[in-house]
Amino acid sequence: MKVLNQRIYDLKESVIASGYPMLTAFPEDYGTLESGPPRLWEIMKPHIQRACKLAKASKGSGHDCFLKGIRVSVDVIASIKWWIQAERYTHLDIVSSMSTMHQGVNFDLQNMIQEGYPAEMLKSLLALQQEARADPSKLEHFLQALPGGLQLSARISSNYLQFKTIYAQRHNHRLTDWQTFCNWLETLPFSEWITQKFDK
Repeated sequence: MKVLNQRIYDLKESVIASGYPMLTAFPEDYGTLESGPPRLWEIMKPHIQRACKLAKASKGSGHDCFLKGIRVSVDVIASIKWWIQAERYTHLDIVSSMSTMHQGVNFDLQNMIQEGYPAEMLKSLLALQQEARADPSKLEHFLQALPGGLQLSARISSNYLQFKTIYAQRHNHRLTDWQTFCNWLETLPFSEWITQKFDK
């Protein structure tokens, strides 16, 4: 598995919005929040402190709802088995993905299937691929034979609140793709809001 090309959106704005339930007047305009580090820290410090407290809330309590405003888009290269399991998360959207239907007959299967796939099975799969390339009526038979270890790439869009659930459920999963994904989650800014690994 690989995780590439990450972009994070609305982190600062969502951290500030974590205080909206306690507002007694309309929020002020912070502009673009792109002022220099000392001024930015001065503005953000009380909001970050509050966000750290709220992020510790138990899942489902609603107190950590500001996390869903911190959006992340990223390219993921993972096995079909991982993609099937990832699709159960309703707030993990697939922006666009590789297509076995459109390009499966042209895939470099020897480099796209995870290590450990039996050589004889790969040989048979390559033969099916050749048949489907020559005769489109055999495409479905080839597609049905693709293994769960075939790696495909897609761009996904999600948020910190969904990642908090994913991390809690998957960081000790036996599928190594999940371990790699959770290791990547640990590299995100304020990852403790996702992992719940706060400094004492």
